[in-house]
Amino acid sequence: MGTVRGSRAPAVLALACGISLTVVVGYAPLSAGAASGGSSAPGVTAKTITIGLIESGTGPASSTFGDSASGARARFDQQNAEGGVDGRKLKLVVADDTSTPSGNLLAAEDLVSTKGVFGVISDNAVLVGGADYLLQQNIPVTEFSSITGEEAKYTDEFGITQGQLPAPATTQLGVLFKALGVKNVALLDYSDPQDSTGFPVEEKGVQDVGGLKICYASDSLPIGTVNFTTTALELKNSGCQAVDFPAVESSDIALAIAIQQAGLHIKQIYATGYDQTFLDDKAVVAAAQGDLFSMDVPGIDLSTAAVRNFYAALKKYDAAYHGGVATFGAQTGWAAADEMIQGLKLAGARPTRASWIKGLASDTNYTIGGINPSGINLSKRWKLSGPQCEYYAQLEGSKFVPFPRSGKPICGKVIAGS
Repeated sequence: MGTVRGSRAPAVLALACGISLTVVVGYAPLSAGAASGGSSAPGVTAKTITIGLIESGTGPASSTFGDSASGARARFDQQNAEGGVDGRKLKLVVADDTSTPSGNLLAAEDLVSTKGVFGVISDNAVLVGGADYLLQQNIPVTEFSSITGEEAKYTDEFGITQGQLPAPATTQLGVLFKALGVKNVALLDYSDPQDSTGFPVEEKGVQDVGGLKICYASDSLPIGTVNFTTTALELKNSGCQAVDFPAVESSDIALAIAIQQAGLHIKQIYATGYDQTFLDDKAVVAAAQGDLFSMDVPGIDLSTAAVRNFYAALKKYDAAYHGGVATFGAQTGWAAADEMIQGLKLAGARPTRASWIKGLASDTNYTIGGINPSGINLSKRWKLSGPQCEYYAQLEGSKFVPFPRSGKPICGKVIAGS
């Protein structure tokens, strides 16, 4: 397993929206002062450990993160069936940040100050809203991806991928375009006034690969955009042969359909959509033939014991799962929950927030329970580790197949001086 391309995830997930109401759904609420009977930290009792989860359950990012709790619960349920961690059962409290930074902050404050959680699983689009507050409180955080853009200062945060921030320019995307046999390529992205680095980095990485021309570029789309009529016409008029768009799933679907309706035949690359939900919509499948999708969780497509364990747990503990490729939220929710459990295992019999952070930061080969066989070095989680690589699946007929067929990742080099 190679290193996941560092610039893609922030571009997909970071955004800035207006103020909105946070809706909190509590499971086994625990006040900050309730930890007793063998407790070592807030959220910890002699028999339980309470963990919070912030998901984008509603709002424009919900098509991707709306079911993150299902994956996290399945992982916790499996761990509890095995006796929990040091004899303590895990409890989950879920908060919806409504896909806004302000909502994310409110959710973080509620989980910590009112619900008294020990740590927070962040599987959402807007951790940028609550990241500073969680750092100030020294709250252990596990997350799908680096989304605030300056993770090095967030010593309490641990992602399930490895990359460098600020993200350097790499040739990874350009190498993928070359592998697709195209020359005129388009780059799309959401508008994000809080992060001005992602899009220029993508452009530089493509331009550094010989023979490629950027025919169209736009980073002004609101998150969750579903009207791409004008964009499709721009792509057509510009003679584009391929487009990369790191977006939430509702936008993937809308763009694929708009391109089809415009009579275009261009290669499309998406960061989400590799799941059964996508395959269950016949109209979407027809529109997205040949499209490429990056893997949500490294190694989740491999036929290994760890992946089979993941799907067996979903089938057993998640009533909403009915087979096929798990949703983005279920995959990333599981992975971030597994990382939280790993931190608890390394924190000792009387875990504190400080011992959790220290323990997980000492793990130099974290593998998501074996799902990512190559692992990541959590002591250097925001540093580069080898080539910048990405695994892809391609939609053919009614199923996903590896791209390239060898199943090997598409890798690129870091551009000097970026």
